Amino acid sequence: MKTRIFSAVSVLALSLGVSSARAQLSNFNLIATGGYVQTSGSSAPVTATLGSWQPGNSFSMLFVVGEQNPGDFTTASFAYPGSGSPISALNWINGPIAMPADTLYIPPTAVTVGGEAIAGSGNTLYPSFSALNAAYPAGTYTSTVGNSTGATQSASINYDPSQQISSAPALTLSSWNQLQGLNPAAPFQFNFVNPLSPSEPGSQVELLLGPGFITAAPGAPLIIQPNTLVPNTTYKAIAVFENKTTSVVSGVTETVVFGLATEFSFTTGNAAPVQVVTLPGGSATKPTQLSGTGIGQVNGTIGGLGSEEFYEFSWAGGAFTVDASVTGANANGSYDFSLYGPSSLTMVADATLDSTDAFTAPIDLTALAGGIILSDSQRTAPTIRTSQSCSTPR
Repeated sequence: MKTRIFSAVSVLALSLGVSSARAQLSNFNLIATGGYVQTSGSSAPVTATLGSWQPGNSFSMLFVVGEQNPGDFTTASFAYPGSGSPISALNWINGPIAMPADTLYIPPTAVTVGGEAIAGSGNTLYPSFSALNAAYPAGTYTSTVGNSTGATQSASINYDPSQQISSAPALTLSSWNQLQGLNPAAPFQFNFVNPLSPSEPGSQVELLLGPGFITAAPGAPLIIQPNTLVPNTTYKAIAVFENKTTSVVSGVTETVVFGLATEFSFTTGNAAPVQVVTLPGGSATKPTQLSGTGIGQVNGTIGGLGSEEFYEFSWAGGAFTVDASVTGANANGSYDFSLYGPSSLTMVADATLDSTDAFTAPIDLTALAGGIILSDSQRTAPTIRTSQSCSTPR
């Protein structure tokens, strides 16, 4: 069991392709995306023109087809049920396509040896997925490629818009506030108002930060590790909720990606050392004291059903975030993580850790009164949890 007193985050990448001595398609991708920008912790993200950081239409469709060997094909066209069909590839690039830095929230594809051709809605952007669906409706989408010898090959995907992500990432007020002046020497976990459901097939949460991606499965913490960021530096970041389905048909990897991305920016503060301590918890009447300053993570252990571990610490008041996780947990187990106020063991907040959230959950408060705070680390139930097992008073 470990408790991190900080905040969390996440991003995406695709890698497709095979190799062959003969002309052969490698991959065929359909990528439907929409972009948003979030400018404060108290306001919801608004649609923003992709990469511009300005409000505007942002939904687009991208077709990508790849070859296994450079020069296998020189032409590509795409046919689909919409009125604009068919369309020809914008270009054919012998080598992996390098997306511009400000459009990396479009999930990149990579071919190991061959080239790729792309097409799609281009400069025509739509205000929503529903508007995009009118132009690119459900049905069969086919890519046909050819070369100077007359050789051709086709691949088809049955496109189903119902798998689209319903809402864009939105940082909680607490996460937003903690990002401003963030201590880069400490780990940081991004928390979202509308976290992606773990039940979404093929989905993941991602964070584009500088040249790389940080990824996490839905329900798992999205974390920037200590010393990843530079002190006193402004970052532009993009959080992505993505749903991806992939199949291999006649040697061609066919992938459909739906993604909603939210752009936001923050500036780090000075780097300050963060302590990681390992301490056993105490009882409700004699909790373990967390003394000193700069404690950013507490590691401990917890026993079986009915076990409780308590820690006590001082808090000056203001926004408060704590993330709890249990490693090595029984898959059918359930843990309570509770925060109590300075007096009379009054519960301030409570979270449940179980298999539905990968045994990780935050307590995220925009304000917490100052004083001596008592925190109950966890209560375990290594059998299937019932509502009573989680609601029994401490």
